Amino acid sequence: MEPHHSNPIQYFNHLKAFYYVALCESFTRAADKLSLSQSTLSIQVQSLEQQLGFPLLKQNKRRVELTEEGNIIFSYAKSVFATLDDLASAADDIRKRKIKIGTTPTLAQYIVPKVIRKLRSGESGLKVHIFTGQSREVIDRIKNYEYHIGIITRCEYPRDLISLPVAKPKLRFVVNDPRLAAAVDMEDLAGYPIILTDPGSVTRDYLLQEFGKRGISIKICAESENAEIVKGMVNLGMGGAFFPAFAVEEDLREGRFREIALPADLCVHIDVVYMKDRKNLTVVRNFVETFKKHNFFR
Repeated sequence: MEPHHSNPIQYFNHLKAFYYVALCESFTRAADKLSLSQSTLSIQVQSLEQQLGFPLLKQNKRRVELTEEGNIIFSYAKSVFATLDDLASAADDIRKRKIKIGTTPTLAQYIVPKVIRKLRSGESGLKVHIFTGQSREVIDRIKNYEYHIGIITRCEYPRDLISLPVAKPKLRFVVNDPRLAAAVDMEDLAGYPIILTDPGSVTRDYLLQEFGKRGISIKICAESENAEIVKGMVNLGMGGAFFPAFAVEEDLREGRFREIALPADLCVHIDVVYMKDRKNLTVVRNFVETFKKHNFFR
């Protein structure tokens, strides 16, 4: 019997057919286990024998037995399929036990810890990795399969991403300046020092657009992605800043800042985003369901 080489996928299927026949010691039982016809299974085993150049099985009255060469090939096949079982088990563990979350610095500080606490209450063994960046950076990393899921400020999404709206927090303008009136028009902030998030931030772009379409030029006195640094600068009287409501509720309640009322209804949209082809991952499903059941922005 001369060896005949086939492509790797066919070779794998033929090896699988042989492995189960040898394991079950029967073409009938192996065919049932693999949901194949006995004739198909027989052809696959014969094809493997042709590929290798020697017989693997011999039939006696009661069962199928391995030839001497078949015993050697069976030991390798057993190792191959044991490794595949380990791989499947490891993949299942990854799907259930580990999640990588991309989010913005402000959401990471004020919202994500509450989400993780709720997630871990149902799965204490869950390993969580949190990464921060601007919303568009998070989207790029989700598309590259570096993160399972994102919690970000809404921007333009690619078609292969699923987005779930979870909140629409108002933007509050806060200062530590007793001279500024409690309520002003947006035009009154022309020339007033304002601290913004870093360039590329969706919230920053939105604010600049809102002021721009009213023909208002604002004075940017400082920039930072870190909410606590921005608060520190506001506290020192360096200027005012816009924060989503959830980030300054405690500060306002305890009198650390003054909120200046504006007539414009300024707000941002917060979404949970993930790739369409990852929607059935256990960690993704659990994360989405957690957001559907709980309001983390109150």
